[in-house]
Amino acid sequence: MSEFAGPLTITHLTPQWRKWRLEQPLSYGFITVPSGFLTDGASIPQILWAVLPAWGRYSRAAVIHDYLIDLINKSSPHPLGKNRKIADDVLFYGMKG
Repeated sequence: MSEFAGPLTITHLTPQWRKWRLEQPLSYGFITVPSGFLTDGASIPQILWAVLPAWGRYSRAAVIHDYLIDLINKSSPHPLGKNRKIADDVLFYGMKG
C-alpha cells in the first residue's frame, strides 16, 4: 500500500507506560499524524507484553491506527480512514510493510 516516512519519535508521559506523545509528524502514504498526538501504542494487554510488547516493529502502524480511530471517534474521519474497517486494514498493511 504505502511506506512510512520518518522515524517514530515519542515521549513517555505516564507512569503506567500507556500514554505517549508524538514529537514529530509521522506519515504513512497520504496520512500524516501531527506532532503532539497522544497514543497508547498497540492495544495489547499488559500481561502479554513479555511476548508481544505494546511497542515493537509495528509501532508506527499502531500510531497511524490510533490517529484514524481518534478522528473517527471525533466524527471527522480522515478521507483514507473513513470507518473502523478501513482503519483496521491500514493497520494490517502498515504492519506488513
